[in-house]
Amino acid sequence: MIEKQFEELKLTGNLPSPNGVGLAILRATQRDDVSLDEVVQILRADPTLTGRILKLANSVANSRLQPAGTVREAAARLGLRTVRNVSLGFSLLAGSRTGRCRAFDYDGYWSHSLATAVACQCIVEQRGGVDPGEAFTLGLLSGIGRLALASVHPMAYGQILELSQGGSALRLAEIEQECLGTHHRELAAALLRDWNLPEAFSQVVALVGSGSHAEELGAPAVVRLAQTLQGARDLARAMTTPFDASPATCRQRVAELELLRGHLELEQQGLEELWGRVVESWRQWGDAMRVRAQLQMSLVDLRASAARIEIQARESPGDPSAIVDTSLGLGDAEVDPNGLRVLLAVHDSAMRRALIEHLEQDGHTVLMATDGQRAMDLALEQAPHVLVTEWGLPGLSGPELVHSLRQSEVGKRLHAILLTDRSEEKQVLEAFELGVDEYLGRPCDPRVLQARVRAAQRVVRLDERVTALLREREAQISQLAIAKRKLQVMAVTDALTGLPNRRYALERLQGEVAAARRNGTTLSVMMVDIDRFKSVNDQHGHDVGDVVLRETARNLRASLRSVDVVCRLGGEEFLVICPGTELPDAARVGERLCAVVRERVIAVPGFERAVTVSVGVASLDDSLADADALVKQADERVYLAKEGGRDRVVTAGRTPAARRKAG
Repeated sequence: MIEKQFEELKLTGNLPSPNGVGLAILRATQRDDVSLDEVVQILRADPTLTGRILKLANSVANSRLQPAGTVREAAARLGLRTVRNVSLGFSLLAGSRTGRCRAFDYDGYWSHSLATAVACQCIVEQRGGVDPGEAFTLGLLSGIGRLALASVHPMAYGQILELSQGGSALRLAEIEQECLGTHHRELAAALLRDWNLPEAFSQVVALVGSGSHAEELGAPAVVRLAQTLQGARDLARAMTTPFDASPATCRQRVAELELLRGHLELEQQGLEELWGRVVESWRQWGDAMRVRAQLQMSLVDLRASAARIEIQARESPGDPSAIVDTSLGLGDAEVDPNGLRVLLAVHDSAMRRALIEHLEQDGHTVLMATDGQRAMDLALEQAPHVLVTEWGLPGLSGPELVHSLRQSEVGKRLHAILLTDRSEEKQVLEAFELGVDEYLGRPCDPRVLQARVRAAQRVVRLDERVTALLREREAQISQLAIAKRKLQVMAVTDALTGLPNRRYALERLQGEVAAARRNGTTLSVMMVDIDRFKSVNDQHGHDVGDVVLRETARNLRASLRSVDVVCRLGGEEFLVICPGTELPDAARVGERLCAVVRERVIAVPGFERAVTVSVGVASLDDSLADADALVKQADERVYLAKEGGRDRVVTAGRTPAARRKAG
């Protein structure tokens, strides 16, 4: 189901996507014959990305080595896959610093994502077992589903954030699913899969934050990665706790840190040392990437505030404090609707002062940069309407700056004015080919520039009106898409139990069988049948029977692992699909299902008792031709379970061809 939804979301063109050098590296590395030198050559076109690759290669994990001095040394040290993955993450950050969802705090989102990334890196540097560069990328992109929903459905997602304010990330996902037909964990997993990142990344982001345990992922390496991400998120939440957070929130953060300390087997001093390393690395990365990375509460302050919870409770009884998940990203500053944002990238201070004076007279907000790299960073952060730059700008020349910015969504829309004393036709044509919109000769009369910016303002306002119309149309299309996804969900959902229905079950099982055959992995299924269900309907009525079905479905779903899928086939029959599971492991899951259903009383007037289930388990092997044969074998074993006395699990044997249903 998610595959269809994801393709529809991709068609909107609004999903976060890499651009510029990040996109070039992503495309190049999709070829089997790509070389390290080819990727390095692409990297050299982006000085900022090159610097970040060098920084990552020279991190604490490699401190015993001589610092890498060239991007090729850094890329060789990190490996092609890690360079590709971190380039993707940095590219997404550069192109998604702002957006149209007013309730989404883009700056706060990237601050938390960067904190998660460096926490992942520091944890694996301490524990080992995972590549630090890969851990950094996973942390940076783990919350990408929220950014994606804010990008595709900015208006609807703003309302969702308001509804979920003060709640957990789990509650946010529930509201997303109800309103949009998908949720941020599901979408993040689909995005990472679409970018060809390791499959373990998708599995981990789909699980962490769902309330399930990492051990359910099975493979030890994937479990370790999930535990790393969970611990990193806990650290990042604590680090981004606002100074005015309630004592209840602080207590929750301290409790999460204590769980992390126990998991890493650290003493208190060890946790404090880890905290210090993560905070320092976060600050350094924040400076390098122009992302907010400043503690509002130290670990000592956090613990002190948490200790005040009982005092506050005595002073304010009956006023429970909600635990706020700071990673949800709420709040956004309004933009001045009058003047334009003008980025003035001019090295000469006298000229800069004169130009600023005239631009501010017209009510424009002027951003200043004296070199090309700072101008690039400011442009990506502040999304100016107009860029005024000069040819001889230090670092990046004016035309090079414009050309680089045109590779990003922010740069595609700005109006670029070049100040130059070069009047040769060839050079002017070169500047226009690189993306400059117009040029002025130097020395520049500030009044002429003022007039040119006024002309640009008319173009900008016209563009904004066109954009507003397009957004209105986009909002209508978005609502239709949401309605369509809800209808699709309804089409494969059993109305009574809320479980996926028979149609979904058979389609999903066919896909899992094909994947298991292709990848050489294991697959098991369980047929689950409620014992003596007909007598429940006959003696107590169908209303009671419906309650029994709903409660049994709830018990089954609560007893399964996150990787398992339970569906209602019809009547009192359920199918459980267990990917990557051997027959003995599936049998143990079946025994747990039987025990849970047997022990939970269904409280309905006139019917206050538990029911039991019979379970037949089958595992895919060469003797089974397809999904139908696998289901048939599990179904035969259900009948053996009923013939053997019900309330049991059967994993072997076949029933005679002519059989009578035991009921």
